[in-house]
Amino acid sequence: MEGALAPNASEYLKTISKARTWVSINYQVIRRSDNRVEVNCRKKKRWEVLLDNKKCSCRVWQVKGLLCVYAVAFIAFTGETNWDKYVDPCFTIEKI
Repeated sequence: MEGALAPNASEYLKTISKARTWVSINYQVIRRSDNRVEVNCRKKKRWEVLLDNKKCSCRVWQVKGLLCVYAVAFIAFTGETNWDKYVDPCFTIEKI
């Protein structure tokens, strides 16, 4: 196995990272602070993402331990390339 993440988590991150262009077209990211943004969808819905806390108001990130699409929008907005650090440690090879 390559990398620090379990294969299924790694594959998930590859899939969502490829969707960054789609995300940037369909979601508007409004920075509220260095750590906090509001992500607006074309359907007039919005979510708050706290990057350092690994939280989103949709609660998917907290429940699954894997990034939700709104967190992806925030990370893509920042230009970050290390997606692994935003995944719950239970998805690391060390923990499986």
